[in-house]
Amino acid sequence: MKTLKLIVLFLIPFSCLVTNAAEDEPQKEKEHTIDIWLGKQLETHYSTAGMMNALYEGQEMWDKELNLVYARLMKQLPKSKQTILKNSQRAWITFRDANSKLINATIADQQGSMYRVEAADAHYRAVKSRVLQLLEYERSLP
Repeated sequence: MKTLKLIVLFLIPFSCLVTNAAEDEPQKEKEHTIDIWLGKQLETHYSTAGMMNALYEGQEMWDKELNLVYARLMKQLPKSKQTILKNSQRAWITFRDANSKLINATIADQQGSMYRVEAADAHYRAVKSRVLQLLEYERSLP
């Protein structure tokens, strides 16, 4: 019995470390509904054409989300900052278009159908990334 008490007394301080370690872990971000939709599509449409169609449709969904977030952010900003956002968005569109050409020239032009899927995924992630970036700006507003 004395040994059991010693073991319990010895382990109690360490149990706090385990609890604190779990609390210190970063919270996993909630998966966006578009990503959930895409995952379901890719589970059932696993042909090259099916994956590409799902990725392009997902990219269109992110593009609609981009327009909604952009419009919402514009409404929340004063006029002087709206101009900055507008210029930033125009520059991003120019970058996106140039980057799209690069994706097509380097990834999509390779032999093998999976490279086209990889290129479609790169286009999808580019638009998604911009939406998440604008959402982060929106969250930082007072």
